Amino acid sequence: MSLLAGQSVMRFATRLVRRVVPGFADWPFAVKMGFLPTLGMAAGVGVVGFAVATLDQQVQLTDAVVTLDLDMATRLSASALRLQNVDAGLYRVLALQAAHSMKQPVPDEVAQLLANLDQVVADLGAYRDHLSDRRKRAQVQSLVDDLGTYRGAIEVVGSML
Repeated sequence: MSLLAGQSVMRFATRLVRRVVPGFADWPFAVKMGFLPTLGMAAGVGVVGFAVATLDQQVQLTDAVVTLDLDMATRLSASALRLQNVDAGLYRVLALQAAHSMKQPVPDEVAQLLANLDQVVADLGAYRDHLSDRRKRAQVQSLVDDLGTYRGAIEVVGSML
């Protein structure tokens, strides 16, 4: 900072203090020297207090996400794995039937696939009921409806085997 800019900042600060604190020039020298550092420390304490309050709020929010949402996310992940197993099982039944090497009757295999799919639908229904956002609830309901159609398709394919 140039000397001229430093002088203009000092003049501005002097005018500001004279307007904000009338009679500042009449205060004892020790009080004048301690005024701005005390003001700075008070501002620092305020900033630290605000930061601590914000961090505490963030910790509470993170705790809520971990305790509530993580459990549901784990259940949804297990449901997604079950749905993948239903897809893989259906493919397996079709491939084994085409190769004429089924050891277990087709209706038993299809019934097991349908039971797994029903569990996925029940899990999604529980998740849908847990949601508060209407748009997300509608999306999950659409997925549940699609899985109902998929269940019907598995029944039809199973009856043809």
